[in-house]
Amino acid sequence: MFEEKDDSGNIVLDENGDPKMKSSVFIRGHHVFNIEQCEGLEKYYEEYSEPEKSSEMQTRPDLDVLPNKMGMQLYNKTQDRACYMPRKDCIVMPDFKNSIQLTTTMQLYCMNAVTPPGIKTG
Repeated sequence: MFEEKDDSGNIVLDENGDPKMKSSVFIRGHHVFNIEQCEGLEKYYEEYSEPEKSSEMQTRPDLDVLPNKMGMQLYNKTQDRACYMPRKDCIVMPDFKNSIQLTTTMQLYCMNAVTPPGIKTG
């Protein structure tokens, strides 16, 4: 939160004479690490069953939440690769053969859309 200012740089006051407060969202890049480089984590591993495989593509509306909240446009196109187009600020997704391929690719491109250039995410 910070004090709201007018076009001249003066602090804007509310009806009580107190400074009007304003909030803003800042997107920041964070350095991450490769979990495979950490030692001693084996005791925390859990066993998971193999995900059910399906030959039919199932939609995952929960994966659209982040791009929709960001105002990101998603397009499907008949091609074999996904891409983020900064100029158009959109993600182009290929037609997928299964939901696992969709989930993995969608997560990667959402991360690329919010990560500043030059930061390695994968």
